[in-house]
Amino acid sequence: MVDGLYADITVEESMIVDAELFAESFCPPDTVAVSASCACTGDGIDINFGLLDLCVAGDDGTGQQGGAAFCTIDGFFFDDLLALPTVSVSATCIGATKVDGTVVVAGKLSPNAEVQKASGMPTNLQRQMQAAQDRHAVRVSKLIAKP
Repeated sequence: MVDGLYADITVEESMIVDAELFAESFCPPDTVAVSASCACTGDGIDINFGLLDLCVAGDDGTGQQGGAAFCTIDGFFFDDLLALPTVSVSATCIGATKVDGTVVVAGKLSPNAEVQKASGMPTNLQRQMQAAQDRHAVRVSKLIAKP
């Protein structure tokens, strides 16, 4: 056995999660999210049209890896009698095992990320999600104010 060689590299797709406006899909343990696949749906008949505002992969702030998506309403065609648009998300996750059986956690936090997490500072994914929610709130307030 040669130390450092990989016996197994796993690429998995997380479960697809559908929800109104926001959805998050998580990777299996000991894997890291490398990409997210997202869609925002609405037909304008039963469900309002939606705009995909965020599609991102990473750490959700709890150490859990996965993908997150945020869909906002289309203000031009918005009808308050219709349901909110639906968003779908899945994450592509990767993990590895060395020949000696050691699991390589690709998502292990760097020292700077450890300090950030310990201090309670939001992760990049959390900051992006908050920004998407803020944009959505502005869009909704403008629609409510519309004559």
